[in-house]
Amino acid sequence: MNPDEETCIIPKTPLEIYGTYRVLNPKGALPQQAWKIDNKISTPLPLELIMDVDFLMLDSTSMKQLQESQKGEKKKILERIEEIVHERGKMHNPITNSGGVMVGTVHSFGSCFLDVHAEEKQECVVGARIIPVVSLTALPLLIHHCCDLEGDKILLKGKAVVFAGMRICIIPQEMSTSLALASIDISSLVPQVQRTLLDILNKRGFLSLTKKSPVIHVLVIGLGKAGMTALYTLKELQELHPHPMKILAVDYDKEKVNKIKELGLVTAAETIDAREASTLFSFVADHTEGEGCDLVINVVNVPGTESSSVLSVRQGVYRGSIIFFSMSTHFAHAALATDGVGKDATMIIGNGVADRQFTAMFALLQKYPTLSAFVDIQ
Repeated sequence: MNPDEETCIIPKTPLEIYGTYRVLNPKGALPQQAWKIDNKISTPLPLELIMDVDFLMLDSTSMKQLQESQKGEKKKILERIEEIVHERGKMHNPITNSGGVMVGTVHSFGSCFLDVHAEEKQECVVGARIIPVVSLTALPLLIHHCCDLEGDKILLKGKAVVFAGMRICIIPQEMSTSLALASIDISSLVPQVQRTLLDILNKRGFLSLTKKSPVIHVLVIGLGKAGMTALYTLKELQELHPHPMKILAVDYDKEKVNKIKELGLVTAAETIDAREASTLFSFVADHTEGEGCDLVINVVNVPGTESSSVLSVRQGVYRGSIIFFSMSTHFAHAALATDGVGKDATMIIGNGVADRQFTAMFALLQKYPTLSAFVDIQ
């Protein structure tokens, strides 16, 4: 290897908040894209936070590959993880090209670390429990010793670097690590639903030519932890901004449908496979007087529901919006679906990052214990 690749030099560029100065190979790449990054960790550089790592949660694809390649032998799996980190400076599985997340506590941070995303870092102090909201594939990691393997969880002693441009989740003192970890991947849904619905309410109120408040129709497709989070977000919005609203929900799991009926979270719910566009269309038409929904929130984990979502939205002056908060969404299919049925729909790609996402999510969990219990067991 070229000796220059082993020297970590901080360039004076705007990208240094993402840790580009720790990239060893290839030069010019971001840490996530890089084959190798510098994982020498002692005193934090100005734009860095150093954390004591408690454990890694590998993504299921990476763990499956490690289990198979090491014949399920715990010792060999842990040794292979140490090898990968030694080779690449991070836990970035070269076979699956994936990582996972880590959990630990703040050890120290540099003089400029708190200046970026300052509002979200007000509780960032030495000793605080944190979860970096970024893949292991982008974080310099130094493993002193892999202690044990529990499912997808790697218990270890080590340190990691988080760069100032990355988001971190600071776990509230009163919240369990398991609940924070279970909710972090859906936390951005809360502010995205809040702002989208508030935009719709403002638009309808401003454009309405009558004194009668129009009924807002919302459809939630999928009732896993993301779907339940969306429903409780809608519940809170109704409490804060009283407005005529009908909330519809569907899932192919009858037990989940019955559960939300018992909780009184919806106007109507039905056991429907959202891949069956005609069935879902009929359900929506029956409960919206044929007008369709102002907002569709798609959180299913299977492909093939794009057309159903498009068919379910409202047309006309108050055209509907769709939030596709699912990695199973095929956006080419969604775009083609609008052509196929001639609908002008606003389609929103569910983003994994949203301002105030942890504050909003944790407040929701603390306000509604039923949601908290549901998310924690998923």
